[in-house]
Amino acid sequence: MGDLQQIRLLKDPRNLGLFLKILLGIAFFRVLILRMKLPSLLESLDRSSRLRRPFEREDLDRARLAWKYANFFLLRCLRARNPCLLRSLTLFRLFRKAGFDVQINFGVKKNGSLLEGHSWLLLNGDLLLEQGDPQITYTEIYSYPDERNRFQSTDQNP
Repeated sequence: MGDLQQIRLLKDPRNLGLFLKILLGIAFFRVLILRMKLPSLLESLDRSSRLRRPFEREDLDRARLAWKYANFFLLRCLRARNPCLLRSLTLFRLFRKAGFDVQINFGVKKNGSLLEGHSWLLLNGDLLLEQGDPQITYTEIYSYPDERNRFQSTDQNP
């Protein structure tokens, strides 16, 4: 979808609202990631909707549009070299608030003598809106909510 076609979609009030949520979310997270530790930030984002609902076909179409709007703003307007963190945080917030069982993941890979980071989303354990599989290329170092601790019993055995 070209830039002009994306702009035309903004005539629909729902799409305009989605675009504004993406725009505000990116601006919001650009500030917050400098002021808060990541676990605290993610916990604060996850408070809004504890009720989870299934992800329908229409939701996937809206999610793709949200992803395209985030990329448009990050890559074309802000010229971000690494848009994945702000995009993942913004979409994580949007999808969790809508009640979807989305998980955000962070990974690293060695690139020469440097470490390169990436973040991505999983929906019910499956990649969501990723081009390629970062789980092959990157070593996961953190995820929220952490699925390994999700079903552990709270009972303490002496």
